[in-house]
Amino acid sequence: MTRKFFTTIDETLGSFFSGSEELRELWQLVRIRNAWEQLPEIIQKNSSPIQFSEGILICTASSTVWVQELTLKKPQLKAHIGSVFPESVPREIRFRLTERQPKRVRPEAEPQDQPLLRPRIGSPAWLTLKEIREHAQELDLPWSQWFLRVTEPFFQDGPPHKSTETH
Repeated sequence: MTRKFFTTIDETLGSFFSGSEELRELWQLVRIRNAWEQLPEIIQKNSSPIQFSEGILICTASSTVWVQELTLKKPQLKAHIGSVFPESVPREIRFRLTERQPKRVRPEAEPQDQPLLRPRIGSPAWLTLKEIREHAQELDLPWSQWFLRVTEPFFQDGPPHKSTETH
């Protein structure tokens, strides 16, 4: 009888983890995760094995589209795991959505100083605006006061701004 002096780390860890069912399943999950790392990068980025129990592998997926895609690829995924670790092939694979990450709040854009666009004096737009202002001056309503304040720059004397004729 020959005695074996050296064992591989895989054999050593395998014998350690075979002590209980929970440890055995944990070891299977470690091996499945190692096999998963050999899949295409896009699959790795969008999915991850998280639990192995009673032959059922639970994986997370980043979106419902990935849940569907991976569900369709179950036979290929099982075959891949079996080609790397034949004793770790799950009898079933289930996919769940990962916990949603809170959306990052985008910083608001800083307002840009825009040149004041003024209708040309005497243009149809200027005449219409003048008529509405005269009507608003007769009314004592909140909107009319607001309108007068907003349109005041169009009727102030001063150096003309670059104007755009609006009809």
